[in-house]
This record gives sequence, C-alpha cells and structure tokens, in this order.
Amino acid sequence: MNVVPEVAAALLAGGKSSRMGTDKAFLEIEGVPLWSRQLALLRSVLPAQLILSANGTQVFPGLAGDVTLVRDATIDAGPLSGLVATLEASRWDRVLVIAVDMPALTSAFLGNLLGEEAAVVSLDESGRFEPFPAVYPASAAALARESLRSGRLALQGFLRSCVEDGMMIVRPASAGDASLFQSWNRPSDIADLRPLP
Repeated sequence: MNVVPEVAAALLAGGKSSRMGTDKAFLEIEGVPLWSRQLALLRSVLPAQLILSANGTQVFPGLAGDVTLVRDATIDAGPLSGLVATLEASRWDRVLVIAVDMPALTSAFLGNLLGEEAAVVSLDESGRFEPFPAVYPASAAALARESLRSGRLALQGFLRSCVEDGMMIVRPASAGDASLFQSWNRPSDIADLRPLP
C-alpha cells in the first residue's frame, strides 16, 4: 500500500443518529465501539495527525492522547459542521476524512485514495459525490465555514464547488466500491452489512 504520511486523518463521529435511535458511534462490533474501530482503521494508513470530530455531548472513554478531539463548529448542522472543525484543526494540507458509520471501509481502499497524491472525492454512477471517505484540502476550510454560515449545509454543493475551483479531483467509483460506501443508518442496516473486514 502506497501511503503518503504527510496527511491528517479524521473521523466524523458527531451525527445525531436519529434514524438509528442511539448514538451510532458507540454501537459495537465484537465488543469494540465503532468510534474506536474506525480510529484504528485510520491509524492503519499511518497519518501524521489523527482527528476525532464529535458533537458537544459525546465522551470517548480511553481516547488516546495523540488524537486531536474537536467539536462540531455549529450544533445540529450536519456533517459539514464536523468537516469545518476538522479542516480547521488539520496541521497538514490533505485530510483523509471518514464517517463513523461506515464499518465496511478497508485500509486498502483508503490507501488507494491517499495514493492519488491530491485531494480527491469519489463520484458514483448516478453522478453524486461520495463525501466519505474522501481526501479534502485543508485550504477548503474557509469555503466550508462560509457554506456553514450561509446555511448551505449540503455536502454535494460544497464538493461541487471544491471540484470546480480545482481544489479536488474526481475519482470515478467502481462497481466494487459501492459495498464500502454503505453506512449504518437504521438498525436493519447492521445485519445487512456483515461480514465485515
């Protein structure tokens, strides 16, 4: 796996989890909470900085001291709020960002994204961006903050602006990528996504 270490890696864990009925970050796989499992996945690609984005109420028992914990920039403003906090906290130009509710992701796929040596986002067959996982430019923090301030919370619009401004390149998603992008949104999704890596 060709991993470039001069990147930050971030986990967005602060979602409301309203459809799940409980905080998804603390659901467990073989006794390990998702937040801990996903941080371990990010560690596997050897980032120079590790960031955990959370909402204001979450507490992560045993969180390692080398993890930068940031809080959502705005309450109840969706993943863009966590992305703003993450990009602003990064000490590196590129930030690999994943969501806590995507347990099918693999280190091989993340390594391939980092191998692009640019900020990169996947585009699915329907023409929609896959916001996570993606490698964001830390320089997009100002654009993300302005989008948040003006109430433009949809990541599709934000990503379109990043691509049009030349801050990110597009990587067409392959048919095999679809299973990696699945997320745990409802209790029924948990059974559907096994077996996991």
